Amino acid sequence: MIEALDCLPCLSRQAAVTLRLSTKNTAKQQAGMGEALMHLTMMEQSTPPSVAAEYVQRTLSQHTGNADPYTDVRHRLSAAARALLPALLRMKHEADDPWAFAIRVSAAGNLLEAARDPNEAGPAMEAAWQATARGELVLDHGTALRAAVAQASNIVFLADNAGEIVWDRLLIDLLGAARVTLAVRGQPYLHDALAEDLDFSTWLVPPRVVTFDEPLAGHPTKNKVRSLDQLLAKADLVIAKGSEWPERLGGRVPAEKCFFILAPACQRVAKRFGVPVKALVAAHASALPELPPNT
Repeated sequence: MIEALDCLPCLSRQAAVTLRLSTKNTAKQQAGMGEALMHLTMMEQSTPPSVAAEYVQRTLSQHTGNADPYTDVRHRLSAAARALLPALLRMKHEADDPWAFAIRVSAAGNLLEAARDPNEAGPAMEAAWQATARGELVLDHGTALRAAVAQASNIVFLADNAGEIVWDRLLIDLLGAARVTLAVRGQPYLHDALAEDLDFSTWLVPPRVVTFDEPLAGHPTKNKVRSLDQLLAKADLVIAKGSEWPERLGGRVPAEKCFFILAPACQRVAKRFGVPVKALVAAHASALPELPPNT
């Protein structure tokens, strides 16, 4: 069983949400929940909760035959975010500091993490929108990020949720889209952004888009999908969106080359950054304390 016991209720709850979205067959739902709980019980203590979550979700996809149960959620978030994008672009143009505004919008977009529960998609979008205008970065290493960008020629931008990636355009424009590799998942995982969710029709210079996969035991990757490490090896700057990356990138990217932009989804992640849950964060990895595994 994974060592981070506080994560087990959340992982179990998410499994239940996925099963309800995947199938109306009660017997399949119950059997799938039993399988999910069995896997959580059998996992090695050292398994990071983010890896455990992905393993359970892929197992449930195999069990139900529904590879993408969050399709509707992704589409709803993308449509709502696109509807608000013109206003955000105008606000950025009028901002005293477009960089600070773009970073804040990017962090605010990560509040869409709450849409893992589809019933929370509307409130999550409202919270994200309010944070773009009235929110403040509680942890702000934006100046260091801007300095790092000035020295970078190959920037890997690790996307997180659908909808959120629409608003990330403001920051990607300032990074210089021509030197940005926008990395999205090659396989569906909750409501994370996929390549099909991207729309570059109004971009003057779009970023390069690649799909990646994280190999998991018993779950083969798709052909022609890069491993994440292949992408990271070529980057001289990595900007990672969302609560999972601080844990998953540890030891894989030099801290001085890595920045995290997020709104921590839970107390466990927020503790690492020394901020409240859902606070807006733009953090240089090199400025964070070392975190013992699974604490």
